[in-house]
Amino acid sequence: MLRYEKCPAGPVRSSEMYTASAKSILKSVRFRNPSGIAYCEFSAASGVLLAATNIPLWAKSKLLGGLFMASALASGSAAVTLQAGRRAVPDATLHRLAMIESVASAGEMAILTGYLVQSKKAARPLTTGRFAMPFWLGAVGAGMLLPLLLHRVAGRRHGRALRSLSSAAAICTIAGSLALRWSIFEAGKVSAEDQGASFDLGRG
Repeated sequence: MLRYEKCPAGPVRSSEMYTASAKSILKSVRFRNPSGIAYCEFSAASGVLLAATNIPLWAKSKLLGGLFMASALASGSAAVTLQAGRRAVPDATLHRLAMIESVASAGEMAILTGYLVQSKKAARPLTTGRFAMPFWLGAVGAGMLLPLLLHRVAGRRHGRALRSLSSAAAICTIAGSLALRWSIFEAGKVSAEDQGASFDLGRG
């Protein structure tokens, strides 16, 4: 017969759980934990697989995997921030999560810039046409620039104001990550029909 005994230390509070989650993310980002390396490899996998195709938008640049990895790091930390903001976690924990998210977003913008520069004309289906708005306004504006601005303002706030700003930034980051992947994937379908870009890709 099974017996259940009450833990002497008492139940673990939700705030302690999310504080531990934040510390785990921080350690993973610093690569002190092997799971951090595995997470980054898994995050970049979809980008690497797309880059292995003959679709100009996906294959012209070698930075697509790195872009998806940076986007996953930003959205992953944002998801933890969003949950932590709803619980009584210390303000210091929210500030650390904001730092991780901001660094990942800055890295994402840097890699995105390199990706667009390397892609050249192959990036036109993404940067112009019907996918330009979700890409520039959704992925870049709302998903990268706005969260950085909100975190900058939140850096001088505490308590409820900090939680509200952190949660808003987290929602923007997650939505922007979705917009980035969706727009790149959908624009790739248009890129597949661009014979000129395919010819340039074949010439190397």
